[in-house]
Amino acid sequence: MKAKIYTLFVFSLLCFQSCKAQETQTSLPKVENHLNGKLDYTHEDLVLVDRQDNGEEINIGKIDKDGIIHFSLPEFNIKALYDSIPLQPYKLQGWLSMENCKDKDAFAKTPFDGLYSKKYVLYVKKYGIKVAVLEAVSDEKKTKNNGRGIGSKFSWFYIDRAIDYKDECIKTSYNNDTIEATINVNIPFEKGWNFIEENQVAVQDYEDGKITKPEKIQFTKTSPANKKVKWFLRQIQDDKKIQIAKKLDKLTPITKKQFEKWTPKKLGDLSVTTKEYGKPPKGSKNKNNIHLIYTNKGQKTKIDLYVVDCAKSPDDMEMINFAYAMENDGKDEKDIKPYVAQYSEREKAMSFLYKVEDRIFVSASGVNITAEELWAYIQKLNIEKLLEKEAAKTIYNSDSTTVKFEGIITNAKNDCWADGICSVEVNHKWWITITSGLGDPSLPKKERGLATGIRFTKDNESIGKKVKVFAEIQNDNHLTLEGSKAYYIKTIE
Repeated sequence: MKAKIYTLFVFSLLCFQSCKAQETQTSLPKVENHLNGKLDYTHEDLVLVDRQDNGEEINIGKIDKDGIIHFSLPEFNIKALYDSIPLQPYKLQGWLSMENCKDKDAFAKTPFDGLYSKKYVLYVKKYGIKVAVLEAVSDEKKTKNNGRGIGSKFSWFYIDRAIDYKDECIKTSYNNDTIEATINVNIPFEKGWNFIEENQVAVQDYEDGKITKPEKIQFTKTSPANKKVKWFLRQIQDDKKIQIAKKLDKLTPITKKQFEKWTPKKLGDLSVTTKEYGKPPKGSKNKNNIHLIYTNKGQKTKIDLYVVDCAKSPDDMEMINFAYAMENDGKDEKDIKPYVAQYSEREKAMSFLYKVEDRIFVSASGVNITAEELWAYIQKLNIEKLLEKEAAKTIYNSDSTTVKFEGIITNAKNDCWADGICSVEVNHKWWITITSGLGDPSLPKKERGLATGIRFTKDNESIGKKVKVFAEIQNDNHLTLEGSKAYYIKTIE
């Protein structure tokens, strides 16, 4: 009898543990939708990040291949973080829309003034850049109209202490005392991370519903596992930017030895006086660069420049592309220059940006020099040579009709469906035709080498892969596999 009771007890305990484990498994939040192509979590886990106000990136969690969200919220001293930088934290009242309230003195002291807090965004990072955001809402419509409309959106907050925040704010029109919105906050904040619901209980429609403004908002504390919370992914980068980032993320960075071997000793009448590797330019953390200073006799002209490789650091190239976009916005194509230049009255210097192959950029400044003169000197750097492989790795035959080398696929033309021609670029130099159309059926078929491991897809998956090549030279930078079965292009693991 005792044995039966013991067996029943063990069975019940196992059932209880199994149910608890199942409950824990199903209580984890899950993403409701998918991203396009290789960006989606079904291909690999997606990392969730955000950036602190001191510039450091923190890992907040991940989305696994099943779409399950796993939060790994780090503990840190937020007060010490802000004390270490010349920046005041954004007020908690501002995060909760509790400013500019009717009948409240904006300068009066409150128990919440000395708090250190921050509201976080869940960015999805892939290929070294933020490609999407993970948004928590009560309805998918909230993600498509910037959070407007009836319903809730949810956010992670971090705060330096435990405190009960209970208050009401009535907002009125600037022109009269007409009440526009009422905000209620009832949150028992814990020290550290808190998951907060912002519920738009009522809204006002203007211009026949074209404009919606919140009329009543309630802030409360909840849990990410709450069934009311729905999780949706939204892509925030266009496909072109993602392809550039993917390419940069796969490339092998230029080495210190390569930088130093390439460095020109002279630029026209200017001689190099400073050469140092690994010192990031202002506003960047990328140490994969070389810092050069060129001057002439008497130092009448001086150029201080950085040559930066963005391989594995696509964020830097994103900032450069943004600078180009701002500079050229609204300009006719004939007025667009290959560089961005601006004169600083305060420093009495010309600042200059120039990018090469969406991979390298030059950040320079010069004194006693115009933008056109600086551009003439920058061209003498011959940056493109940095992207070429060493000559010893390229073997030509005696009559220079074939070439054999190793390299990296740096671009791809994958629209075979349009013209029957697909090709890849290797080392930013050689274009190798892989598929060349149907051809004339009346002509005899030529022998052709094999392309192994090369895939032409929408996402250009082959970019960044290492390859061995043996092919026939068609012209200065085009190769073909036609002509011999011995020719090949094959990926190297």
